[in-house]
Amino acid sequence: MGSRRVYVSGMTTHPDTAWVAQQARNFSVHLAERGEEHLRYIVHEYVDYFNRQRPHQAMDNCPLTDPPETAAPADGEILCQERLGGLLRHYYRKAA
Repeated sequence: MGSRRVYVSGMTTHPDTAWVAQQARNFSVHLAERGEEHLRYIVHEYVDYFNRQRPHQAMDNCPLTDPPETAAPADGEILCQERLGGLLRHYYRKAA
């Protein structure tokens, strides 16, 4: 099993414009170290999640693309699909 490096930004109870700008610069440096391919992967995963799995209230809590043909089962085991190391989670019921 591999390891992951956790990025923790400086903490403050009163963030101001300068603090937010510094955090953005730090994050940009972090992404630059990982490379363009990694950034493209992160963006692709988020866009796919946003369009295909994330429920949207304006769409009766259905995803933007590929709306389900039938209603979700009312009972059954609840499963979780994680993306980006658990940052994005999609919960669904297992089909009977």
